[in-house]
Amino acid sequence: MLDAGGRQPADAERRAAVYTAAREAEWTEFLAECGKYLAEVDGEVAKGKLTLAELDEEEQSLERLRRWHRELRLRDVLGAPSAAVADRRLKDCEASWRTTPSASSRPSAANEAGNRPQGGLRATICG
Repeated sequence: MLDAGGRQPADAERRAAVYTAAREAEWTEFLAECGKYLAEVDGEVAKGKLTLAELDEEEQSLERLRRWHRELRLRDVLGAPSAAVADRRLKDCEASWRTTPSASSRPSAANEAGNRPQGGLRATICG
């Protein structure tokens, strides 16, 4: 068994700080991607460019953000400061998706939660 303990109490604090800084950097990147997602959705709505392909693309981007958030949460065992901000920002992204015009053409909220029929958005709309 590997013992990664340091010789001094400060060693553990230093390791925790390095680990937390690494997670903080990941959360910062995640927050930036959430900002890009929100800007993209707002831009598409403003242009009135909500084709099926655009809706499908935004849905896939949101799913990617959800997966990434789950992965970061699993790694962030020490609780980086930006984790709570990232939780709220992901909820903002989800709310933006739910309130995007043409919502009646998209899967229901239950389907968005993972109970989507095979084939994704097109199967839901066309099937």
